[in-house]
Amino acid sequence: MSVMAVDPTDEANVRPVDLADVRTLVRVDFVEAQRGLDDEGEGHTAPIGAVFEQLLTAAEKSQNATWLEELAASIDTTLVDTSGSLDSSLQEVRERVAPTLKAFGYPGLGNQEFVTAARLDSKRLLRNFTRIHYPGVAGVRFPESYNGLGTRNLVMILLKLFTCYRDHTATSPGTGIHLVFLEEPEAHLHPQMQEAFIQRLTYSVSLFPRIDAQMRANMPGQAGAAEESGTAGGDGPRWNAQFVVTTHSAHVANRGCFSDIRYFRKEEDAVESGSDPGPARTVIKDLSQVTDDERFLRRYLTLTRADLYFADKAILVEGASERVFVPAAEEKLAARRPGETAQYVTLMEVGGAHAHKFYPLLKLLGIPALIITDLDPVDKSGPKMRKCPVSEAGHPHNPSIKAWFSETQDITVAELLQRAKTGPPIADSMCLAYQVPEEPGGPCGRTFEDAFALANRALFGISPRDTPAKELEEEARSSVERKRSKVDFALDHVLGDHDWEVPKYIKRGLEWLMAQDGTATKADDK
Repeated sequence: MSVMAVDPTDEANVRPVDLADVRTLVRVDFVEAQRGLDDEGEGHTAPIGAVFEQLLTAAEKSQNATWLEELAASIDTTLVDTSGSLDSSLQEVRERVAPTLKAFGYPGLGNQEFVTAARLDSKRLLRNFTRIHYPGVAGVRFPESYNGLGTRNLVMILLKLFTCYRDHTATSPGTGIHLVFLEEPEAHLHPQMQEAFIQRLTYSVSLFPRIDAQMRANMPGQAGAAEESGTAGGDGPRWNAQFVVTTHSAHVANRGCFSDIRYFRKEEDAVESGSDPGPARTVIKDLSQVTDDERFLRRYLTLTRADLYFADKAILVEGASERVFVPAAEEKLAARRPGETAQYVTLMEVGGAHAHKFYPLLKLLGIPALIITDLDPVDKSGPKMRKCPVSEAGHPHNPSIKAWFSETQDITVAELLQRAKTGPPIADSMCLAYQVPEEPGGPCGRTFEDAFALANRALFGISPRDTPAKELEEEARSSVERKRSKVDFALDHVLGDHDWEVPKYIKRGLEWLMAQDGTATKADDK
C-alpha cells in the first residue's frame, strides 16, 4: 500500500508519504461486536475488570500527568507495602519446603538455594482478581454475571470508548483524527436503549474530556491541572473522534441523518432466464444524495419505526384499510405460488399525499418497492372541484400519481387506465398500483373499498355484469359507505368467514413484487 499527499489547490502537486506518518495523523480503534459478555463457560467471567486494566495500562504510557496515572502510582505504592508483608510469609514457606527438596535427593536440587519474592502488578490484579458487583437488597451484592446482557453490553461499550479516549490522548495527543469503529452496538439492547445510545454517542466526544478534568481536579495535588495542561475551559485533552457504527437495527439507523448513512447493498448482474446467477457484489449507497424532503422522511422513519433499510422489498400503502388488507392478500397469493424463497417485506402506511416523497430514497436504495395508491378522480370542469366516478374520466387528485407521471401535464384518469391496461407502471425498481377495471371496459373503483366491492360483487349484492359501468361504480360506492369505518371494512373481510378475491390492481402489483428477487440489477432500472 502506498500513500500520497495531494495539494488540495493543485491535484498535480503530490508527494509520497510514509505510512507511519499517516498513523500519527489518524488513529483507528475498534469496539467489536463480540465483547465477551456471554461466554462465561470459557473463563471470561470478568470482561469489565479487564477494561479497567487497559485504562491503567494507558495511564502508564501517558505523556502528561493525569488522574489515572496518579491513581496507578497510588495503587502500586500500596501493593509494594503489601508485597513486603507477603514476602515474609513466603520466606517462611520456603524455609519449610527447602529441606524437603534436599531430602528428596533429585539430581541437581541438592545444592540449589532460592528465595521468594512477591510481585503484585496493579494492572494484572484488575484482570485476574477484580470483580464487578452490583448493589442488591439486605446487604447482598450481585456479581457482574448476574446482570442482564443488555446492561452489561452498554457498560462495556462505554468503558471501552473511554479506554479509546484515554489511549488516544495519552499516546497521541497531536493526532488529528481518531476513528472509532463500533460494531453492532444494538446487541442485547432493547429498542429504546438502542435509540438513546446512538443519540448520545457523539455526546461522549465532549463528555469524556469533562469527566477527565473532574477526576483530575479531585486528585490530591491536581488543582489547576487543566490550566497547566493547556486544555481550554478546564476540560481534559480534546478528543477529535469520529464514529463509524455498523448496525442491523432500524432503531439505530433511523436516528442518523441521511448525510451520515452509507447503505451497503448486495447487487447481482442480470442473467438470461435459466442461467446461473451472475457474480454478486456489494454496492455502497451514499444517502446524502437524498436531499428532497429529508426532514419529513427522517421524522417518518423515526416515528413509525420503519425498517426500510433492512428489508428485501417494500410495500407503501395509502391508508389503514390497505395496511390491514395487503398482508392478507399477499398471504393468499403466496399460497398459490408454493416453493418460493421467503423474503422480508416491510409494509409502510404513508398516505396518498406523501408516498411520492419516498421515490428518491427508494430509487437510491434499489430495493423492489410497490406503491399502492388510489385514483381519487375529481371533476374540475365546474366552478368547484368535486369527486366523481372513474367512468366520468376526470383527473386524479393524488400527489403520488401526479409525481409519478410528472412529465405529462394534467394527466387524465382515462390516460392512466390506458397506461395500466397491460400491467402496472414500473420504473427504477418501483411499481405503481392504482385501481383498474376487473375486466376490460368494466367498472373501476375510485378507492380501495370501491375496488374490493367490485371484485367481490356477490358479497355486496351488486347488480349483474351487464349493468352500465357508472351505475355499478355508484352501487359499489353506496355499499361500502354503510360500513362503520375503513379499518372495520378491511377487518370484517380479512377476518370474516367469507372467501374473497383480491382486487386486480393489488393482485397485479403483488405478483410483480413476488417475481422480483430482492436484489437490484442493472436491467431492472428502467
